[in-house]
Amino acid sequence: MVRTFTFMALTSLLVLTFSVQGLAQRPFVDFETTNQKNEVCQGKTLGVVPTLLDEYEGLDTYSWNYNAESFREVKNNIAIVNTALPGEKHLGFTLAINDSVKLDTIFVVNVLPKPDVTIRFESGKLSFTTPQVNLSGYQWFYNGAAIDKERNEKVIKKPIAGSYRVVVTGVNGCSSSSETVTVR
Repeated sequence: MVRTFTFMALTSLLVLTFSVQGLAQRPFVDFETTNQKNEVCQGKTLGVVPTLLDEYEGLDTYSWNYNAESFREVKNNIAIVNTALPGEKHLGFTLAINDSVKLDTIFVVNVLPKPDVTIRFESGKLSFTTPQVNLSGYQWFYNGAAIDKERNEKVIKKPIAGSYRVVVTGVNGCSSSSETVTVR
């Protein structure tokens, strides 16, 4: 976590600016996420709630430093993380003590990639591929209902007529659903 302390003083003809980054600044805010972790799967919703520490309570001049890459929106001082793309999202937060003293910090959220999945019906077989992803599991669906565990195989040979899709889960815990394929 990067913390910045900025102090500015204006004297008759001299402006002094003082900044300290890193561990020199004491924490002034705690962050809590709606899933109790600082990671989320791509495409899912995660909110980040700031809580000022007791010594700063009553100072309500704080704000999120909005940038579209990291934030989807801010509602009632809750930052909603932009999870459209995987990667680290750096959420900047500023507390104004007065006109010349501001405390800044960054809360980092890791957006985990969801697996890409492609379903195919070729040569009388249904199968799926997940390029460059290790899976922890998968589940086939037939006409909207999960297929029994005994028949839930990676390749379905001679599927009966109906609609099929598969949901895959990566080792990072993120899931993704394929398009639906209709077998006639």
